[in-house]
Amino acid sequence: MMRAGVNDLIVILCGLATSAVTAAALATLEIRAHFALYAFTFWFVIPVGAFVSGGFASSGYTLGAKLLNHKLHRFFIVNIIGVSIATYFLLNYMVYANLVVNGQHVSDVFSFAHYLDTVIENRRMSFIGVGSLGKTGFLGYALVAIQLVGFAAGGLMVYRKVASDLYCEYCRRYLKITLAKSGYNSRSAEVGDVYQDAKAALRGGNSAATVDLVSKLSTTPSGTLQLNLRLGQCPKCSAEYYHLGMSFEDGKKWHPHPDFQTHGVVRQQSDALPMALPHRPEKIGRARIGVTLGTPMIALAAIFIFRPAGLTDSSSAFIEGARYVMGKDVPRDEARGAELYRKAARAGNTLAMAGLGELYRDGKGVPRDPEAARSWLEKASNGGNALAMFELALMYNEGQGIPRDPKQAAYWYDKAAAKGNADAILNLGGLYFNGSGVPRNDQKARELFEKAALAGRVAATHNLGILDLRESPPKYSGAILRFNQAAARGYTKSMTVLGGLYAQGKGAPRDYLKAREWFTKAANQGDPLAMLELGLMMIEGQGGVRDAARGRMWIAKSAAAGNPLAAGTLQKLDGAGKPVAGRR
Repeated sequence: MMRAGVNDLIVILCGLATSAVTAAALATLEIRAHFALYAFTFWFVIPVGAFVSGGFASSGYTLGAKLLNHKLHRFFIVNIIGVSIATYFLLNYMVYANLVVNGQHVSDVFSFAHYLDTVIENRRMSFIGVGSLGKTGFLGYALVAIQLVGFAAGGLMVYRKVASDLYCEYCRRYLKITLAKSGYNSRSAEVGDVYQDAKAALRGGNSAATVDLVSKLSTTPSGTLQLNLRLGQCPKCSAEYYHLGMSFEDGKKWHPHPDFQTHGVVRQQSDALPMALPHRPEKIGRARIGVTLGTPMIALAAIFIFRPAGLTDSSSAFIEGARYVMGKDVPRDEARGAELYRKAARAGNTLAMAGLGELYRDGKGVPRDPEAARSWLEKASNGGNALAMFELALMYNEGQGIPRDPKQAAYWYDKAAAKGNADAILNLGGLYFNGSGVPRNDQKARELFEKAALAGRVAATHNLGILDLRESPPKYSGAILRFNQAAARGYTKSMTVLGGLYAQGKGAPRDYLKAREWFTKAANQGDPLAMLELGLMMIEGQGGVRDAARGRMWIAKSAAAGNPLAAGTLQKLDGAGKPVAGRR
């Protein structure tokens, strides 16, 4: 009894090990390749990826059972399914604990439960040949439920496979399969007769006659009934066992017929063994049942209770403060958020320092105080917080309540960029592009913009196009490609530049129709320069119908948006009745 309990535990540990390995592999794939294999489904409701993942996660049970020759008792079905489901939460926890966004560990910002809720509601659905259909929203929970069913089904498959393997009850050994044969037919009477004759032959110790009987049926899956014969030999006592069963097809899959299943011993080497398969019901103590049923619950509880390295009480205070600042699940209360930030900041939490600095900078929940903002951001930056470094650099670069200092901006952008903050990489590239705070260096700017573009910053793609135009001679083809890439992602400035290039015939034949189309798109997104250009094209009738009234409207909108050139054009237009000449 004691040995059986130890074997139970070893098999469970093998299952937990393959669950952890599977979770780590799936999490690595999701972090590095941005592909959630376990989320792959057919037609929304067939969780193929989760089923396969659950099967791999549970494969350790098969390995442990076969190595120890340990037969799994019926309560293992709950354990295997539970651990398969826990694999889903474990892999998401691994992603959560290792995910870094803009140089900041997500686990320093959100609790696991909050992260999981955010991921579920904001995951995007994509279809091959169709693309993304947007965020799942509340539907995400239904998709997760389907995935959990898939993980459970994968675990159930493993259990059924192990439970169905032939086993010598006397020697406690899994059998070596010596023959597996199937026959098919649609006539139930004929298959029934073969089953009865084969059963009699097996009980008479004549396995060869049984094989001949099954061979009379079709060997190709052409009927609605299936007769399965499996023969196995015990590696210790050499006894030959059999399993004979009939299955029926419902149009989709095969189901075992409960009234036509038999198993037993064909022949034995020892006279001490009876000719019928011995029935030795194993007594399962409460301790074994408790260990088997309790393991999945303990694993799930550990995933949600365990804190990643760095998540301290001050982190909890920061997370609570962030909920009040953002109004997440509680009424927005920036003053309460600032109080909690201050508590966490005094305990050394750099995220709280950065958050408190932003509140002082913007005057939210506390009086606006740029010096206090700079002080808190500097403390957080000196503590290694990449987000604080970026915000401090922004204050110096834009002179947000403090004297503008491009050199300090470049220093802190460089620090944040070294930690992987993509926005800092982009802005540092801008400083090298303009020679602000650092010597002008187009090559350095290009390297930084390329890194930021790879990190998904569309402005960096646009800036690479501008650098191509600044080459001598200009690389128009490369620039137009960059601008098209950025415009396709909705970047307004690229649309405006494309309009100008087509209007001037630079890098491509002059095309007023395309120019007007790009200016229209950019103007509709609020770009003042595009509004002015579109208005002038409408007045002159370039690229489309001439419409002086609508042209003047767009120029007026551009002037109202703060474009001084549009304001001057509007004055001359009203005075002379025509726009300023030589605008391009």
